[in-house]
Amino acid sequence: MSISVLVADDSPTIRRRAQATLGDAGFDVHCVEDGEKAWEEMDGGRKVDVLLCDILMPRLDGYGLCGRVKGDARFASLPVLLLRGTFEPWDEAKAHDAGADGFITKPFEPENLVGTVRDVLESVEDEARTAPAPAAEAPPETVP
Repeated sequence: MSISVLVADDSPTIRRRAQATLGDAGFDVHCVEDGEKAWEEMDGGRKVDVLLCDILMPRLDGYGLCGRVKGDARFASLPVLLLRGTFEPWDEAKAHDAGADGFITKPFEPENLVGTVRDVLESVEDEARTAPAPAAEAPPETVP
């Protein structure tokens, strides 16, 4: 089963680069041009294992998309990596409040992009392995 990565970025160059880099590493990559489109894809049932989203996009920026994803029970455990430009303003508190799992600085080196995606996936897998099992429900009481 391949790992599905959704990339939301308004730059066609970044989308092409992410598609080629992650695709060459064996990931199934789908790219969209803004956060609203990414949300529509996910809400419509697209399988996503990792979300990468640019912090500055039209319609719905990366912080907003990340907050929406983390606030929805269907996607709350989905790893989200924010993409930030080297010279773009970066708001660490806003990224934390949105629930981002990390960030990648653009332009990115291919090894860094692939490594960061693999690291965040490994982190999620580790959390799932060490999470306590849900408590079993007690059987309903019967009245004699």
